[in-house]
Amino acid sequence: MNFIYDFSFVSKRGFIFERSINDLFNEYLSLIESNQKLVHKTDYWYKKRFKNVGIPDFIFQDMIIDTKFSIGISNNTFNHDSISKQIKKYKTLNKMIVILTFNQRYQRRKVEGTNINIINLRNLREFIQKKLDVKIPHKKIDMIYSNINKVSKLL
Repeated sequence: MNFIYDFSFVSKRGFIFERSINDLFNEYLSLIESNQKLVHKTDYWYKKRFKNVGIPDFIFQDMIIDTKFSIGISNNTFNHDSISKQIKKYKTLNKMIVILTFNQRYQRRKVEGTNINIINLRNLREFIQKKLDVKIPHKKIDMIYSNINKVSKLL
């Protein structure tokens, strides 16, 4: 038997995932109030309209991190048109594009002509340490992972 999640389940789970990441970033990085103040590599801007590209989840000096609970890619094309349009807009900012998923495998690939880094929650700690020189304890990532799994079971 196949079980298909309804939109409200997927949406709520994704929202909780995104908020958990913001809480983590807020604890270890510097949340700032405007994109003009992205001075240090650990500064980030959360969920603000940016130029004509929409509202990325997290904007840093040289990268965008967008949370997606999961994504689908077939034949180097995103399975959802909305993600495709979103990434095309992000590409205009000339920043590294990172899609943070819950548990998909790490990939660096070209999708629809755009270089994308796909990381998962388990890779996040290493990625942040490498890119931003910030150490996040394993237990923080484990706690988010556990909390999201609990939510998934409750919804």
